Amino acid sequence: MKEQAVITGFVSGKGGVGKTSIVANIAVAAARNRRVLVVDGDLGLSSLDVFLGLKTERTIAHVLAGECELEDAIVEGPGGIHVLGAATARSDLTCLHPHALARLLVPLFAASRAYDLIFVDVGPGVSPTVVSLALACDRLVLVTTPEPTSLADAYATLKIVTRERRDVEMQVVVNFARDAQEARDAHARLSRVSSRFLELAPPLLCELVKDARYEDAAKRQTPLVQAFPTATASRQLVRLADMLQRRPRSRRPVAMETRAEV
Repeated sequence: MKEQAVITGFVSGKGGVGKTSIVANIAVAAARNRRVLVVDGDLGLSSLDVFLGLKTERTIAHVLAGECELEDAIVEGPGGIHVLGAATARSDLTCLHPHALARLLVPLFAASRAYDLIFVDVGPGVSPTVVSLALACDRLVLVTTPEPTSLADAYATLKIVTRERRDVEMQVVVNFARDAQEARDAHARLSRVSSRFLELAPPLLCELVKDARYEDAAKRQTPLVQAFPTATASRQLVRLADMLQRRPRSRRPVAMETRAEV
């Protein structure tokens, strides 16, 4: 029997840190030699389909309402990736009861045997739905920028998530850095605070530099790794995709899957 795909969730605390762009780009990069599913985890305010220039007739909202199966809501995106889009302007989906969220998680766990990698672009904020979706993942990538407000929100997210699941595997990506040193300095500031008050310090997984071609690619609704494959930022994103093909040291707890099945 095929092993389940690793489900990697991307969290940030605040919006505007480039998380959706990172997820879309590394999915396309990884799809060169892997079967990849991307889930728009901002359940009530879709952005991933817009970013990729996709039109989705069925979304997570239809899955949650029992109007279609999860596989019926999946569409093919650039580079052969598969995309499960979120609903648009559905504030009710941001505060789901755990049993309602289970209608998404149970089929997602089942579908994981059909893929090699699953990336979840978890919505911003720290609402119970956001945290529950994050905790259902095998591992988390905490995306931040060097800005003080972004680092503060990243720390708050780290605190809330690890309070619920201390053993979760989490790593940090610093985006929009001027250079590698600024990214390392930002990570060091986050590590000092989290070490002091939480007694943990997620390692730096990757630094991503600012690149004006991100905006050019976004206007084309094309991932940077396809629009400008030789750009430094594209090479960094490909390297990040390669790193995330490593299996995590631990998988989501059985208890998490059992709760979802209630």
